[in-house]
Amino acid sequence: MADATTPGPPMGRLGLDEFWDNYADQELLTFKRDPTSGYSGTCLSDGAESSPLSDEGHKFSFERGELLRYGYRTNRMFDLGIYDDLAEALAILVAMPLMETESIPNRDQLELVFRLLDQTPPEWDTAYSALHGQALAALENGKITLEKAAALMDRLKPGDEDYKSYEGTGMVALLSAEREILLKAYAFCTSDPQITKQITAVIDNHEHEDVITVQTAIWALGRHNDNAAIDSLVGLLRRDAFGFHRITIQDALQFLCSGRELVPTADENEWKYWSEYKQRLPNNPAAWATYDAESVFWEKRLRVAREWKAAGQESRLERLKMDEVLPVRLAAGGPEKLTA
Repeated sequence: MADATTPGPPMGRLGLDEFWDNYADQELLTFKRDPTSGYSGTCLSDGAESSPLSDEGHKFSFERGELLRYGYRTNRMFDLGIYDDLAEALAILVAMPLMETESIPNRDQLELVFRLLDQTPPEWDTAYSALHGQALAALENGKITLEKAAALMDRLKPGDEDYKSYEGTGMVALLSAEREILLKAYAFCTSDPQITKQITAVIDNHEHEDVITVQTAIWALGRHNDNAAIDSLVGLLRRDAFGFHRITIQDALQFLCSGRELVPTADENEWKYWSEYKQRLPNNPAAWATYDAESVFWEKRLRVAREWKAAGQESRLERLKMDEVLPVRLAAGGPEKLTA
């Protein structure tokens, strides 16, 4: 949310809070980013409860100065970063409001955290607030390697007998759906072929997985931003078994493929559309990094900033040091405050 020093939008004009809500909910219809002047486009909702979602979209435009003044530290979406340490990524997810509420799926996911840390989970009757706090404390000092996570994912992979038992009982726990928190954490880790392999293995096992687990895996494959996954995602659009997931697949492709302008999704002939669109994309790692460094998606710019900073490529970071989104700018080594 905007901080106290940020003036609100003029009456009838979409504000930045509403824009970022649309962004988070994947309700942007068009979106162009100019690093020197600002944002423009259309979105589904204007944030007013009395205003219905619009197929034509509500227009928005924000000057660079408005974007620089936004209170990024008070919007929980910007707490999510890109992490080298899997335990750190899990800690951020466990601390999110969604995990603060007691439910059986949340308990199962917290138990998975303890298993990843080679710790015995607390007793089942432990108060959820205590369980949640213990998990956060354990993650603060814990270390989880990708190899350990991959081994646990492999052990928990459901098979034919598990799925038959699930069909007979409706118990999602039989399919180890708690792996979803690990899939989400993978999405916020620095790019690694091991992670892509683990996410893809869940998608390949779709016949024995809960539909939400597969959906989470497809989302994570896009957000992990490994452009090598584009071909496999496009291929899924030709398979009848993934008909339910077409929207999620297109959202993942949109994230992966968007540069300075949001790539629209297709209303029909999705496979043909994306097969043709991918021919326009960069064809080497250096070109991809430059492309992502100007993307409408701040998470992609953040990932590039982290990678270039780690590689000591300071000369390539100059523009990202001036980024309008605070977490991106700080990751690149830029200042806390900038003027337009």
